[in-house]
Amino acid sequence: MLHSKILVSVCAGTIVYVVTSFLGGQNGLWAYKQLENQKYQISIHTAELSKLNDELQLEYTALKQDDDVIAAYARRLGYISEGENIVKISGLAPYYTPIYDSGVVVKRTEISFIPEWICKVFGCITGSLVFLLLMLRNLNRSEKFVEQPYRAGIKTKNYETIAGIKVESL
Repeated sequence: MLHSKILVSVCAGTIVYVVTSFLGGQNGLWAYKQLENQKYQISIHTAELSKLNDELQLEYTALKQDDDVIAAYARRLGYISEGENIVKISGLAPYYTPIYDSGVVVKRTEISFIPEWICKVFGCITGSLVFLLLMLRNLNRSEKFVEQPYRAGIKTKNYETIAGIKVESL
């Protein structure tokens, strides 16, 4: 009887430990979700950098090979070719210079999780509580079935059963 109570309490404590570790432990679902969020943020940042790299490669190729693009950049810098005249208009905004933003530095954040020792403490506390509850339950049951002692001055009737019928004995 005591062995079964101990076994049940150990099983309950182990189940609580396993569930706590699975949900909130270092390799649990909570930590996994945080890692997935970090991976998503990094993939977004990588896609933005890849897009910027493609734009810069296209611009580099155009500056290297296309004469019209080279002439446009030279005009922005104030150069003119032979036979051109410059007309400067005051009050207008200066020419557009694209600014390439490479984004922000993405740093790894620390993952929050429930330490292993806390999971073990939860399991031990649960196992102890289950064992105490089983002992108290058994104690309560045993008190219900204790026979009442003979009370002085009060006669009790004695019954016998014969073939399933109660018969009062004298």
